[in-house]
Amino acid sequence: MNEAQIRLERAQSALFERLAAAMSELSDPELSSLTLLEVKLARGKRDAHLYINADGISKDDQARLIAKLKKASSFLAGFVTANDGWFKSPALHFVFDDTLEKAAHLEQIFKKIHRDAEP
Repeated sequence: MNEAQIRLERAQSALFERLAAAMSELSDPELSSLTLLEVKLARGKRDAHLYINADGISKDDQARLIAKLKKASSFLAGFVTANDGWFKSPALHFVFDDTLEKAAHLEQIFKKIHRDAEP
């Protein structure tokens, strides 16, 4: 891993910590209960993609929650710039990530195959 990648990983980690804390302080209980899984920076730290756990959240609810998160993005951006030396907050993009749900589904399939294969 080169020095630029290390700096990017550190920035992503710091941003993840700040945004997870900021999301837990949102006044809307629907938003404050969401679990932030990962933050990926892009375009020279100008964009931040926030991956949120989609487990148990329907597609309709995801769209509604993303609209709410976009409204709260100015609060989240302010939280980022108030700490850790960020001069300007990156543009926040919210994405629901269903990889944990898919992994659990695959786990169930493998268990069923294993049970069916036993004599």
